[in-house]
Amino acid sequence: MPAASSCTACSCLISPTGSSPTPDGEYVPPHDEEAAQRLFTQLIRVPLGAAAPARRMAHRAELKQEQWRIAQRLATARLLVTGRDAEGTETVELTHEALISGWGRLAAWAANDRSFLVWREALRHDMDRWEHGGRAPELLPTTVALAGAQQWLSERGDELSEAERRYLEAGRARRRSRTRRHRARFSVLGLVLVRIPSATAPGTR
Repeated sequence: MPAASSCTACSCLISPTGSSPTPDGEYVPPHDEEAAQRLFTQLIRVPLGAAAPARRMAHRAELKQEQWRIAQRLATARLLVTGRDAEGTETVELTHEALISGWGRLAAWAANDRSFLVWREALRHDMDRWEHGGRAPELLPTTVALAGAQQWLSERGDELSEAERRYLEAGRARRRSRTRRHRARFSVLGLVLVRIPSATAPGTR
Protein backbone atom coordinates (compact mmCIF):
# COMPACT_ATOMS: atom_id res chain seq x y z
CA MET A 1 0.00 0.00 0.00
CA PRO A 2 1.31 3.52 -0.76
CA ALA A 3 1.26 4.69 2.85
CA ALA A 4 3.23 1.72 4.09
CA SER A 5 5.75 2.11 1.27
CA SER A 6 6.25 5.77 2.12
CA CYS A 7 6.80 4.98 5.80
CA THR A 8 9.33 2.29 4.92
CA ALA A 9 11.27 4.72 2.76
CA CYS A 10 11.20 7.42 5.44
CA SER A 11 12.40 5.03 8.10
CA CYS A 12 15.60 4.58 6.10
CA LEU A 13 16.36 8.24 6.72
CA ILE A 14 16.17 7.94 10.51
CA SER A 15 19.07 6.75 12.60
CA PRO A 16 18.65 3.43 14.47
CA THR A 17 18.32 5.41 17.72
CA GLY A 18 15.61 7.60 16.22
CA SER A 19 17.49 10.72 17.28
CA SER A 20 18.61 12.02 13.89
CA PRO A 21 16.27 12.93 11.00
CA THR A 22 19.02 12.67 8.40
CA PRO A 23 21.98 10.30 7.85
CA ASP A 24 24.20 13.00 6.36
CA GLY A 25 26.52 13.81 9.26
CA GLU A 26 26.13 10.60 11.21
CA TYR A 27 26.70 8.05 8.45
CA VAL A 28 28.92 9.98 6.02
CA PRO A 29 31.52 11.95 7.99
CA PRO A 30 33.54 14.57 6.09
CA HIS A 31 36.63 12.39 5.67
CA ASP A 32 34.50 9.72 3.89
CA GLU A 33 32.47 12.05 1.72
CA GLU A 34 34.45 11.71 -1.52
CA ALA A 35 34.61 7.92 -1.31
CA ALA A 36 30.91 7.79 -0.40
CA GLN A 37 30.01 9.88 -3.41
CA ARG A 38 31.94 7.51 -5.68
CA LEU A 39 30.19 4.58 -3.99
CA PHE A 40 26.73 6.00 -4.60
CA THR A 41 27.61 6.78 -8.21
CA GLN A 42 27.86 3.01 -8.65
CA LEU A 43 24.51 2.46 -6.91
CA ILE A 44 22.39 4.74 -9.10
CA ARG A 45 21.75 4.97 -12.82
CA VAL A 46 19.70 7.07 -15.22
CA PRO A 47 17.77 4.67 -17.48
CA LEU A 48 17.77 5.62 -21.16
CA GLY A 49 15.06 8.17 -21.81
CA ALA A 50 14.16 8.49 -18.12
CA ALA A 51 14.01 11.74 -16.22
CA ALA A 52 14.67 10.36 -12.75
CA PRO A 53 17.58 8.19 -11.57
CA ALA A 54 16.97 4.68 -10.31
CA ARG A 55 18.85 2.39 -7.97
CA ARG A 56 21.32 -0.16 -9.31
CA MET A 57 22.91 -3.27 -7.82
CA ALA A 58 26.71 -3.14 -7.81
CA HIS A 59 29.16 -6.00 -7.43
CA ARG A 60 31.93 -5.78 -4.88
CA ALA A 61 34.52 -6.03 -7.65
CA GLU A 62 33.28 -2.66 -8.98
CA LEU A 63 34.12 -0.93 -5.71
CA LYS A 64 37.37 0.09 -4.13
CA GLN A 65 38.20 -1.27 -0.68
CA GLU A 66 37.38 2.03 1.01
CA GLN A 67 34.03 2.20 -0.78
CA TRP A 68 33.17 -1.34 0.31
CA ARG A 69 34.01 -0.44 3.92
CA ILE A 70 31.60 2.49 3.75
CA ALA A 71 28.98 0.28 2.11
CA GLN A 72 29.17 -2.20 4.98
CA ARG A 73 28.74 0.59 7.53
CA LEU A 74 25.75 2.01 5.67
CA ALA A 75 24.26 -1.46 5.40
CA THR A 76 24.42 -1.72 9.20
CA ALA A 77 22.56 1.60 9.30
CA ARG A 78 19.94 0.13 6.93
CA LEU A 79 20.63 2.60 4.14
CA LEU A 80 22.14 -0.11 1.93
CA VAL A 81 21.60 -3.84 1.68
CA THR A 82 24.35 -6.33 0.87
CA GLY A 83 23.95 -9.85 -0.44
CA ARG A 84 25.10 -12.27 -3.11
CA ASP A 85 23.90 -12.86 -6.65
CA ALA A 86 23.17 -16.24 -8.26
CA GLU A 87 26.90 -16.77 -8.88
CA GLY A 88 27.76 -16.07 -5.26
CA THR A 89 29.33 -12.66 -5.94
CA GLU A 90 28.91 -10.09 -3.17
CA THR A 91 26.55 -7.25 -4.07
CA VAL A 92 25.25 -4.01 -2.59
CA GLU A 93 22.33 -1.73 -3.44
CA LEU A 94 20.18 1.01 -1.94
CA THR A 95 17.61 -0.23 0.54
CA HIS A 96 14.90 1.77 -1.18
CA GLU A 97 14.76 3.86 -4.35
CA ALA A 98 13.09 6.67 -2.39
CA LEU A 99 16.49 7.40 -0.84
CA ILE A 100 17.64 8.96 -4.12
CA SER A 101 15.23 11.86 -3.73
CA GLY A 102 14.56 11.64 0.01
CA TRP A 103 18.16 11.96 1.15
CA GLY A 104 19.30 15.49 0.34
CA ARG A 105 22.97 14.68 -0.02
CA LEU A 106 22.36 11.75 -2.38
CA ALA A 107 19.89 13.82 -4.40
CA ALA A 108 22.56 16.51 -4.81
CA TRP A 109 25.18 13.97 -5.84
CA ALA A 110 22.79 12.45 -8.39
CA ALA A 111 22.03 15.88 -9.83
CA ASN A 112 25.71 16.87 -10.04
CA ASP A 113 26.65 13.54 -11.64
CA ARG A 114 23.72 13.39 -14.05
CA SER A 115 25.76 14.03 -17.22
CA PHE A 116 28.20 11.28 -16.29
CA LEU A 117 25.41 8.87 -15.31
CA VAL A 118 23.55 9.45 -18.59
CA TRP A 119 26.75 8.90 -20.60
CA ARG A 120 27.67 5.77 -18.63
CA GLU A 121 24.19 4.29 -19.09
CA ALA A 122 24.46 4.79 -22.86
CA LEU A 123 27.93 3.20 -22.77
CA ARG A 124 26.59 0.15 -20.93
CA HIS A 125 23.67 -0.13 -23.35
CA ASP A 126 26.02 -0.07 -26.35
CA MET A 127 28.38 -2.55 -24.70
CA ASP A 128 25.52 -4.97 -23.99
CA ARG A 129 24.40 -4.70 -27.61
CA TRP A 130 27.96 -5.51 -28.71
CA GLU A 131 28.14 -8.49 -26.34
CA HIS A 132 24.77 -9.89 -27.44
CA GLY A 133 25.67 -9.22 -31.06
CA GLY A 134 28.58 -11.63 -30.92
CA ARG A 135 31.09 -8.78 -30.46
CA ALA A 136 30.69 -7.73 -34.06
CA PRO A 137 33.29 -5.07 -34.98
CA GLU A 138 30.64 -2.77 -36.45
CA LEU A 139 29.01 -2.56 -32.99
CA LEU A 140 32.14 -1.15 -31.36
CA PRO A 141 32.20 2.57 -30.44
CA THR A 142 32.30 4.95 -33.39
CA THR A 143 34.87 7.70 -33.79
CA VAL A 144 32.31 10.21 -32.50
CA ALA A 145 31.47 8.04 -29.48
CA LEU A 146 35.16 7.59 -28.65
CA ALA A 147 35.73 11.33 -28.84
CA GLY A 148 32.85 11.88 -26.42
CA ALA A 149 34.23 9.24 -24.07
CA GLN A 150 37.66 10.83 -23.83
CA GLN A 151 36.58 13.50 -21.34
CA TRP A 152 35.02 10.97 -18.97
CA LEU A 153 37.96 8.60 -19.29
CA SER A 154 40.30 11.41 -18.28
CA GLU A 155 38.16 12.63 -15.41
CA ARG A 156 36.43 9.49 -14.12
CA GLY A 157 37.93 6.49 -15.84
CA ASP A 158 38.47 4.78 -12.49
CA GLU A 159 34.69 4.61 -12.04
CA LEU A 160 34.24 2.42 -15.11
CA SER A 161 34.35 -1.34 -14.87
CA GLU A 162 37.15 -3.35 -16.43
CA ALA A 163 34.68 -4.63 -19.06
CA GLU A 164 33.65 -1.08 -19.97
CA ARG A 165 37.25 0.03 -20.35
CA ARG A 166 38.01 -3.04 -22.50
CA TYR A 167 35.04 -2.20 -24.73
CA LEU A 168 36.30 1.34 -25.28
CA GLU A 169 39.84 0.10 -25.88
CA ALA A 170 38.53 -2.38 -28.47
CA GLY A 171 36.87 0.55 -30.22
CA ARG A 172 40.11 2.54 -30.20
CA ALA A 173 42.05 -0.45 -31.52
CA ARG A 174 39.57 -0.84 -34.40
CA ARG A 175 39.84 2.86 -35.22
CA ARG A 176 43.66 2.64 -35.28
CA SER A 177 43.48 -0.42 -37.51
CA ARG A 178 41.13 1.31 -39.96
CA THR A 179 43.39 4.38 -40.02
CA ARG A 180 46.41 2.22 -40.88
CA ARG A 181 44.48 0.49 -43.69
CA HIS A 182 43.38 3.82 -45.16
CA ARG A 183 46.96 5.11 -45.09
CA ALA A 184 48.21 1.93 -46.73
CA ARG A 185 45.65 2.29 -49.55
CA PHE A 186 46.69 5.89 -50.21
CA SER A 187 50.36 4.86 -50.20
CA VAL A 188 49.70 2.15 -52.80
CA LEU A 189 47.68 4.57 -54.91
CA GLY A 190 50.52 7.09 -54.76
CA LEU A 191 53.02 4.49 -55.94
CA VAL A 192 50.77 3.49 -58.83
CA LEU A 193 50.44 7.09 -59.96
CA VAL A 194 54.20 7.66 -59.78
CA ARG A 195 54.91 4.58 -61.88
CA ILE A 196 52.59 5.44 -64.74
CA PRO A 197 54.82 5.23 -67.86
CA SER A 198 55.92 8.64 -69.04
CA ALA A 199 55.08 7.55 -72.59
CA THR A 200 51.41 8.07 -71.80
CA ALA A 201 52.01 11.76 -71.16
CA PRO A 202 51.05 14.22 -73.95
CA GLY A 203 53.80 14.87 -76.52
CA THR A 204 55.79 11.71 -75.80
CA ARG A 205 54.59 9.74 -78.78
